Amino acid sequence: MGVSASEIFDFIENRDHYTVERYEVALSEFGSLRRSLRQLVVRLRESGDDEGRSISDQARSLLSKWLTVPVPFDESITDSVDDLFGDPGMIEARWGADILELYEVAVAAARALQSVENPVCGKLREIFRDAFAQNQSFKIYCYRHSRDYFESQAALLGISEFSEMMFLHSVRDYRESEIFDLLVKVGPLRSKGWGAAPDALVSAPRFKKLVVIAWSGCADEPDFGYDPSTVVSGQLGPSDGRRRRSGVPTWNVRVNRVEEDRQEDIVPEVDELQLFRDLSQSGGLKPTRLVQLDQGLGVLYSPNSQILSFDPLPVASEPIANRIPAVTLLEGMYVIHPVLGDVDLGALQAKPGRHSRIWKNKLLEEINADEDGLVRRLRTEGLNLEHLDGRVKSWLRPAGTVIHGPQTRGHFRILLRVLGLDETAGVSPSEPFWKSAWKEISRSRGMAIQTGVLGHELVEEQLIAVLQGLLPDIRDRVGLHESFELVLPPSSGLQGVVLFHPVLGSEDGFNAPENQIGVIQELSTIEQWRD
Repeated sequence: MGVSASEIFDFIENRDHYTVERYEVALSEFGSLRRSLRQLVVRLRESGDDEGRSISDQARSLLSKWLTVPVPFDESITDSVDDLFGDPGMIEARWGADILELYEVAVAAARALQSVENPVCGKLREIFRDAFAQNQSFKIYCYRHSRDYFESQAALLGISEFSEMMFLHSVRDYRESEIFDLLVKVGPLRSKGWGAAPDALVSAPRFKKLVVIAWSGCADEPDFGYDPSTVVSGQLGPSDGRRRRSGVPTWNVRVNRVEEDRQEDIVPEVDELQLFRDLSQSGGLKPTRLVQLDQGLGVLYSPNSQILSFDPLPVASEPIANRIPAVTLLEGMYVIHPVLGDVDLGALQAKPGRHSRIWKNKLLEEINADEDGLVRRLRTEGLNLEHLDGRVKSWLRPAGTVIHGPQTRGHFRILLRVLGLDETAGVSPSEPFWKSAWKEISRSRGMAIQTGVLGHELVEEQLIAVLQGLLPDIRDRVGLHESFELVLPPSSGLQGVVLFHPVLGSEDGFNAPENQIGVIQELSTIEQWRD
């Protein structure tokens, strides 16, 4: 249970100032990796080549994560860089000697990092240790899926488990938190994109001190926490000469450099987070908002799109209705994902699960026979993905609310070609198997919505009317805030099932291709479109 607005105002009013302790970290080996990956991102994005842009997006996502999450410098860093291109022998022929050289520098830098500790992790443990020693109440602001990285650093200090209440992942989490001593954040203060946090951290603090650990060159947004109705001078910065106003928090900022002894090797860094944001906004991508679902899934929507959803609160006046993500579609509600089979038989005729069982069984056979050989053949055919060996295994996961598999039509066709299934007959002798199987995957992910199958107003009106009549059954299935499905009765006039995905949160700061909007995907895939 959070504190009231009056308690927050009293807390702010009774304090002379608040403190931001900012640690700026630099390391020559990581600097070399940053510069080489940054140049790869820019040059491959400008190549005009679809595969080059895909690799650029992967590299951008990797570096952005490493700049905003306390990752250990281990073999996973090297593996991630190694996997960007697949076969290094093809790089020069495809993109030129300069791209090959940048790749080789990045690989060498990643390998060198394995012999040193990430200074962000070291500083983080130091902060944890001091907070526990001084009996300070503290919280960590981070993404849900980066929580394990923080807990692993605490484990090195002998702290077996952090309390759920020690983590903040959303505006709602922050709004419902009690007043505490210390807030810890890795990455600069940004309101959107990688390392994003709510402006309320600065404009309405519920803590006495904010500790920020950021890599050199990664600057805070200049207007982070800016409130034009209250701010007199710069929001964050030294309080000297600043006029104090009632109810307006005053911040003192202390910047500490965490660098190696050999400072002559450290080159001033570019702010990649800002550079990548500028690139994504100029690349024909569309601004989107992430809605986080359970099971590690999410979906990107246009900011003002109307999404069919269910509000489980008994007092809801319209339990089944269209809502705007983060405005009226809120945490605790459910996104409704219909999978209908008789709306447009010309577009969707594959029976759910039949094709996926066939290709997944064949994939399992190939993995058991020669996993390394399968991965090599996939790369040779052009399926160059980061951690391909791990992704191949993840495609074997049984279908739940979505059918797991490659994220793009082209990659899926390569997989089935290597498995020898691409030209096998699908739902009809005239349709190859891979097309039928792809329709099945598309349907499970919600891509069918984009084809217009559910875009027809009459279909949506009919579906809403049916669901309103089934409200008692729907409410009976709401339990532990998990996904569930409802089979439509024959009397409804619609054939199929309706999936209900719980909303765990929403977040701005994504720019994605239009064909990825409205598609249910794993969060790890969606990360590449964070700006």
